[in-house]
Amino acid sequence: MTTEEKLKQFILTKHRSVLEFTQSIGMPYGTMSSIFKRGIENSSVTNIIKICSALGISTDELAKGNIVPVEKADSTAIEDIFQYAKQKLLSAKNPTLDGIPLHPDIIMSIVDGLDLLIEIQKKKDDVK
Repeated sequence: MTTEEKLKQFILTKHRSVLEFTQSIGMPYGTMSSIFKRGIENSSVTNIIKICSALGISTDELAKGNIVPVEKADSTAIEDIFQYAKQKLLSAKNPTLDGIPLHPDIIMSIVDGLDLLIEIQKKKDDVK
C-alpha cells in the first residue's frame, strides 16, 4: 500500500469523505486529489504540514511512508515539521519562492536557520 493510500484510508477513519476533510481544513479538493495522484513527495511543505496538523500525525513519519499519530502537540511535532521542511528544501530540484529561483546560498541559509530552530526546540525540551 502506498503512502498516499495509507493517508487516504486514515483520513476516512476520521471523516466521512476526503471532500469533508478538505473542506474542514480549507484546502481545495483538487489539491488533495493531486497529492494522492502525484505523491506526497511532490506536494508543497505547507500542504503536508496542514494535512498532518489537522490529522494529528507526524510529518517526519509521513515522509517515511508511515502514518503515526502524535499523542500531543509537543515539541517533537515541531521538530518533525522543521526536519520535513529541511528535507523537502534540500531534495527540491529547483526551489523557488514566489516563482523566483532560490540561490544555493539562500537555500543553505534557510537550512541553517531550520537547524538552529531545531536546536532551540531541543534545548527548550531539556529545560522542561
